Amino acid sequence: MIGEALAAFDDQVIVISVPEDGNHILFAFKERHFEPRWRWVHNFAKELRSRHGLDFPAFAHQLERSTRLGLARREGRRRR
Repeated sequence: MIGEALAAFDDQVIVISVPEDGNHILFAFKERHFEPRWRWVHNFAKELRSRHGLDFPAFAHQLERSTRLGLARREGRRRR
């Protein structure tokens, strides 16, 4: 499905692994040249952590790392 999502959303996909069970979480964006504002995402994650007590900063870091490493493209190619 990752390869299909990449094709459908013009590669505007972020994928993160779920190590405990080998699954992935996929986020797809319809804006053709979408580029997350990572500084804003990290600041907002800290705010969410203070409000809800969950580790949103770690999740934001995982999202950015996945994007920088090109995990969606690698997984999409691997599963063809």
